[in-house]
Amino acid sequence: MKTSRDVSKVVFHAAGMLVFLGAALIAPAGDGSGGLSGIVMLGGKPIEGARVAVSARSKRAWLINGEKFSPGAVTAQTGMDGRFVFPDFRETEFRLFVLHEQGYADLSHDDLNKNNPIALQPWGRVEGVFRIGTQIMPSATVVLNYEPPYQTNFPARYTTLTDAQGRFVFSRVIPGEVRIGFKKKVYFMEFDSHAYPFAVFPNQTLRAEIPAEGRAITGTIAPAGDAGINPITGMGMLFRDQGEIPYPPEVAAQGRDAQNAWFDQWIHTGGGKAHFRADRRYYFDTRPDGSFQVEGILPGTYTLVVSLFEPDALRRRSVNKLGESIRKITIPEGDSSPPHDLGKIEVNVTVSASGSPVSSLEIPTLDGPALRLESFRGSVVVIHFWSMASTPSLQELPYYRQAWGRFQGQKNLVLISVNIDKDAGREALRKFIESNQMDWIQAQVDGLEHALPQAFGVKEIPAGFLIDPRGKIIRDDVHGSGLIQQISKAMADKPGGN
Repeated sequence: MKTSRDVSKVVFHAAGMLVFLGAALIAPAGDGSGGLSGIVMLGGKPIEGARVAVSARSKRAWLINGEKFSPGAVTAQTGMDGRFVFPDFRETEFRLFVLHEQGYADLSHDDLNKNNPIALQPWGRVEGVFRIGTQIMPSATVVLNYEPPYQTNFPARYTTLTDAQGRFVFSRVIPGEVRIGFKKKVYFMEFDSHAYPFAVFPNQTLRAEIPAEGRAITGTIAPAGDAGINPITGMGMLFRDQGEIPYPPEVAAQGRDAQNAWFDQWIHTGGGKAHFRADRRYYFDTRPDGSFQVEGILPGTYTLVVSLFEPDALRRRSVNKLGESIRKITIPEGDSSPPHDLGKIEVNVTVSASGSPVSSLEIPTLDGPALRLESFRGSVVVIHFWSMASTPSLQELPYYRQAWGRFQGQKNLVLISVNIDKDAGREALRKFIESNQMDWIQAQVDGLEHALPQAFGVKEIPAGFLIDPRGKIIRDDVHGSGLIQQISKAMADKPGGN
């Protein structure tokens, strides 16, 4: 493999300009045709067979296992002369990735005008044995991730299966701070669990031996009181407490911008890396009686989050959450041979299961008196929690506008949006609602701690719920392009029709 001292030059024709990466703009092409083309060279010679992908706002792309790009990615390949062409490319902001067995290049649109040479960087390699505690894990799906703040510029995803001895290999890894864990399936959801930190270096093979550390924990998740929920469908998440980021007092006093600037420097120091390397996250599900056992938990203080779902969540492939419990726990040092028993963990059922009433809830409207859901008995109700500061919320708004345009005027449908921004002034919120043509019922509460989102068990936004004419939740996942279809089905199921 070539070292990073072998400089790779890429010549681009972009938006009518001839540009050398690593050199100044030298001449306009003059044809005004746009597009993007280039030549990839290594050691003064063209590279044939290098694959190139662009990722832009109109079409995202990512790297898979250092071997290929995501399905549908906009790609090209260099010929014998090292040239690649994207003839119709007209984006002004993008990232470009050059993929070759001898190395890679990750370039932004700003790199077109930089004077520093762009090197074809050498890969790192990772091989190891995956275990949880002392147990070797054969046929496990191992995941390598670059978590913020160490993520790669061009997104990269790595997964592979361990062999019968728990061994795994990633042969082309972008060097950096990584976490290696396994993909834990919790019912029909997937999480990266038991991840361990490593540093991958260029031109080196990392022997990623997961230490035989930690102990087993056991416990039982149960609904509080006599809820009559059977079987138990629950899951848990354990997050090791890391403490606060150690901002110096003078930086903390200067506000968020100064703190962000300090953090960007600190996170790449030994102390910053040690802080994030100490992080541990574990995910688990329950048996039908609510009991669970998780292996390989390091001693320390954790935040434990347990959730209870409807008994038929597996059949319906939905996650209608009935309740959640959050507590601090400590996994003690010492003899790790007996499991540490957390005992019975009770979960208050904070939102009624599908088919149960929520009609007594009160909704504080933005410009009028509070409403009660029970006043809409006989109508299908969609209640939608959102925030002006949430990009996913803003991306959802066009679907709600489309739904309102489709069903506006039908007396048996009520659409309610509940803004959860604590610091939003009513006038600013009114202007936003008016400019975005949100002409249906609008409400506002002070954050997710308010009784209304708490009653629905909302932990993140956007969140949408569909309530039938009897005042009972029938869906807790109404969103996106399927919104109109979901509402249509609920209205068609209404006794007496539309």
